[in-house]
Amino acid sequence: MAFLQRRRHAPGPGSPHSQEAGYDPFNPEEVFPQAKDSNNLKPDLLLYKGSTRQEGAPYMVIEVKALGENLKKHENQVVQYMNGGQARWYVLTNGETWEFYDRDRPLPLANCLRARIQLADPGALRALSLLLSKAAAEPPFQEAQEALAEALLAQAAESVPLEEQKRAYDLTKHFVVPLQEAVKEARERFPLAEPFVERWVREWEAKLKGNTPPMRTFPSWAEALFTLGAECYRSDPAKVRQVLKILPPSYAGPLRHEPLPDGHKLCVNFSAKDIKRQLNKLAHVFPHLKGERIRVREEEFTLGADLQ
Repeated sequence: MAFLQRRRHAPGPGSPHSQEAGYDPFNPEEVFPQAKDSNNLKPDLLLYKGSTRQEGAPYMVIEVKALGENLKKHENQVVQYMNGGQARWYVLTNGETWEFYDRDRPLPLANCLRARIQLADPGALRALSLLLSKAAAEPPFQEAQEALAEALLAQAAESVPLEEQKRAYDLTKHFVVPLQEAVKEARERFPLAEPFVERWVREWEAKLKGNTPPMRTFPSWAEALFTLGAECYRSDPAKVRQVLKILPPSYAGPLRHEPLPDGHKLCVNFSAKDIKRQLNKLAHVFPHLKGERIRVREEEFTLGADLQ
């Protein structure tokens, strides 16, 4: 691809972001490089959810600039593409920053900006996977902000030992400084995630106070695995893949599975004993789960503690 050389190693069709989102980057029916639009312009990438021959118009248009390039200098290019009217969603990226624009919003372009993802931020890869997801009807901006907020808060919570946090909270009735700053940043940067942040704060306060949270109950072990696995997947898909079986979006085989928000599928086709083992592994990879008690039918189970 000529433009890959021109962009000096900026993300191209073969980047893991498009693959993670469920696209086949080497299938021109899904990812079409440098196709002319109705204004005879040539965006770097057109993303199609179905066949280009069947649908005609792309779902999303992506313009790729060189790493570190100032994106503001190229905003007019996005406006030109939007005037071409090929898609609703437009992305401008230099590999470090990803800006998502909505053509249905009136200009100026700043009013069309729906999300700006900094790849260096905690949770950025997860948020990108959600926003680029082939399975989503449209980019899930609230869920992406929740993923960013959750990763930011989790990183701050894990930066100080829990016992030290408990002692500080007992004395001051406030979170430790790194967590206070993370909560403030999450509220300011991710307004769509405000209800999630408030819930997270209440739950963390209960944990620091030593209050036992209400025991969660599930009708089946498969439901417990899916619910807890999906929660962790939103925070860090790579870690979940270390311990749970994640199937590709295209999977249509006999194994029982449940859909994840980005189109991938979580396999739950296991015995109760095997699911308990997986839940224990999940709790060791995600320490916030360790010690939580759940009830499945009439059986109580402690995550990360009950050896099976």
